[in-house]
Amino acid sequence: VSCQVYGNWKPDDPKKEGVDMLLRIFPHWRVAYVKQEKDPHGTNRWFSYLVRWCDEKQKVVTCYCIEQASKGGGGNWGPAWLVGEGKPENQNHAIVFTRGQYVQTLDMNQDGYFEEALKMRNVLEEFAPAECDDEQQVRIVGFPEHQFSDILSAVAEFSALTEFTFATLIQRTLGSPFDVRMHYGHPDIFDRLFH
Repeated sequence: VSCQVYGNWKPDDPKKEGVDMLLRIFPHWRVAYVKQEKDPHGTNRWFSYLVRWCDEKQKVVTCYCIEQASKGGGGNWGPAWLVGEGKPENQNHAIVFTRGQYVQTLDMNQDGYFEEALKMRNVLEEFAPAECDDEQQVRIVGFPEHQFSDILSAVAEFSALTEFTFATLIQRTLGSPFDVRMHYGHPDIFDRLFH
């Protein structure tokens, strides 16, 4: 799970305590976050951390720490991995901690239905090279998304409807017939190694 602000929370912050509790309950769960630190020369440097719960120490411990490129956009703004809003930033910094050739991204207000998991074998077949061509052509497979948070309020329902319009209608039109659809966040499955 990518939670880029986890490292900025104080130890007694209820949000951090909640994430730490989930780490303790689910021992195979990992959280990736970003932290800005100063080196001895006073230069800001960005790091991506991957943490887990350690039963022996009874606390959250660091699995990996990877320094990110510190300059982006020609050195005029932020780190190189910072290319947009929170969701793509989360994906960009945490992608180094993923494994395998294909990655599916889900947002925290989406549900992963059992019925969708049954499709996974057939969906992954989309990435296979065509019979008449040795090279794989498909790099992104899009799914319609379902936001379960749409029932919380009128604002949440409006957000879900706008996401439905963008994700299901516009993105599918871009994908076919225009063949220009790009990965925009979720719940797509994409070829991690290619990207």
